[in-house]
Amino acid sequence: MRNNNYITTWMRSLFTLLLISGSFVSWSQTFTIGTGVSENSSSGYSCPYGQYYTDGRQSFLYTPAELASAGMTSGMTVTQVGFNVPTNLNGSGVHPAFTITMANTALSSFATGSFIAGGTVYGPVNYTPVTGWNMHTLSSTFAYTGGGIIVTVCWQNASSFVYTNNASVQYTTVSNCAIDYHSDTDPAACSAAAGNLNSLRSNIRLVATGGSPCTGTPAPGNTISSINPVCSGASFMLSLQNSTAGSGVTYQWSKDTGGGYSPIGGATNATLSTTQAVATSYKCAVTCSGNTGTSNALAVGAQSGFSCLTYCTPTTGTPCAYMWLTNVTTTGGITNINNPSGCSAGGYGDFTATQTITGDAGSSFNISAAGNNVYGQGFAVWIDWNQNGLFTDAGENVFNAASTSPETWSGTIAIPPGATIGSTRMRVRSDYGSTPSSPCGAISYGETEDYKVTVTTPTACTGTPTPGNTVSSAGSSVCPSTNFTLSLQNQPTT
Repeated sequence: MRNNNYITTWMRSLFTLLLISGSFVSWSQTFTIGTGVSENSSSGYSCPYGQYYTDGRQSFLYTPAELASAGMTSGMTVTQVGFNVPTNLNGSGVHPAFTITMANTALSSFATGSFIAGGTVYGPVNYTPVTGWNMHTLSSTFAYTGGGIIVTVCWQNASSFVYTNNASVQYTTVSNCAIDYHSDTDPAACSAAAGNLNSLRSNIRLVATGGSPCTGTPAPGNTISSINPVCSGASFMLSLQNSTAGSGVTYQWSKDTGGGYSPIGGATNATLSTTQAVATSYKCAVTCSGNTGTSNALAVGAQSGFSCLTYCTPTTGTPCAYMWLTNVTTTGGITNINNPSGCSAGGYGDFTATQTITGDAGSSFNISAAGNNVYGQGFAVWIDWNQNGLFTDAGENVFNAASTSPETWSGTIAIPPGATIGSTRMRVRSDYGSTPSSPCGAISYGETEDYKVTVTTPTACTGTPTPGNTVSSAGSSVCPSTNFTLSLQNQPTT
């Protein structure tokens, strides 16, 4: 009996200890706010890793509705924040005195470009961004009281630091939810009072503990994709129609490419940023205290063709200063372009959405162009005949003209019989004093313009030909050894 009493007493003590310690168990949850997959350029703002200028302060507002939809509840403690650099660091270097502050807010947008003060939760440290999610473990945790959150980052130059570039961070366009301040001459940028109000708000990931525990069986509803269909290799965001409030919620995304659903490794957040090579279906199992609800599956299609082709962005040393293209025109195609224009911003104009040349494989069309000046520009044209996103394959530099004054050029472009059927890109460039030699590299002056070219399959002949009479260029009789040409009375029309 003594042994039995000992075991009973020990089990009671253990159960009591578990109850007591359970009150201190705190579930950690991850919340990703923002579903956009666009990325800022190497010099574009707003951006939390913006070393294109040596000093900066950037503020982002995440709205009460967004945080509630993600499942954040009052009383949670935020322990980490992070921003996503999917691929392109662009050589972004060290950010001196990098600091993060946070504030609770009832606002759903900024009214002005004035910064709203918050408490310092991270830094100052010298921080260099990396690819993927840059998760910052807070040196002072942040108590979330409900509503929205304002996250502000800043960095300040010291004499030993130089500017580099901005890392390309994913953002979502949310009206008036970002403030940008940047400078090359402000060692007190973290104290800047105001910046430029804008809507390019960086996506954020918040890791938090605590809050009220979840209850019942989750009902996540539909699976939602930020893009559908999707180009191969392009990043897109999956999310859920309904959020599940409370702590203790877990997520597991699965996919099906035709052989049944299988879990995606590491896909355990309420949202999933991913890529795909083929059409794929997705769903997410959401669990609370052993009760699981699964979102309705979504088939994300595979996009291909012109909209998925990406090309190098050309640059101009001194754009729009002295020389540019004033007109590009074609004739002889099934459809043609006529584009009188001024200088495009930055010296590069993309007219593929509005100007299309159409022609059969094996046919040709005429092109003419003009420049704005008398100093003399050269001219060149490239067409991506095999639709691989490059202009450098054999036969794709289709026209060249030396520098001339007045600045007018004309010629004929033959569409190869083996050109890939479908839409592709034509690039037209002019440059001061010489023929542009590269479709992508920098030119000194001049301009670059892009157009769409659609290659079609020639119409097949039908019926029985009726060539009629055989016709001689020399009539019915010719002298010996005299050349003459034979032709047909009725020429085919296709």
